[in-house]
Amino acid sequence: ASDFDEEELILLDLLHAPAESYLHSLATVLSRVESLSHVLAWAAYDDTAALGQPDAITQDELRIVSLPRLKLTFQALMVDNSVRLYSVDHADLFITNERSETESAMLEAIPHSLLLSNSNSECSVLVCAWP
Repeated sequence: ASDFDEEELILLDLLHAPAESYLHSLATVLSRVESLSHVLAWAAYDDTAALGQPDAITQDELRIVSLPRLKLTFQALMVDNSVRLYSVDHADLFITNERSETESAMLEAIPHSLLLSNSNSECSVLVCAWP
């Protein structure tokens, strides 16, 4: 059984995430490959959190991000004091924004893509079929 079976989760509204918040940053990244109406982001539920505040949900609370139309799911895992979204479907791949000048130049022509990396710093590019 998954750790999430016993944890209460809340579905996050990425479309209306407050500017300058972690959720807004997450929404900006994910909207490169999928419409936000088709992104399911789940966080640990805390009934004491003021959910209207920009800092109500931090990267520490994020648990799962699912892109059902793309048949992809990412699990948030803490690595070196930051959260990485690791693919559940493709072992050892996680979403990254760290890129070399060469990678940046190549990806400039593909704005609707995500850069994935593995533990060996090998990169893959996820490109969706919608414009």
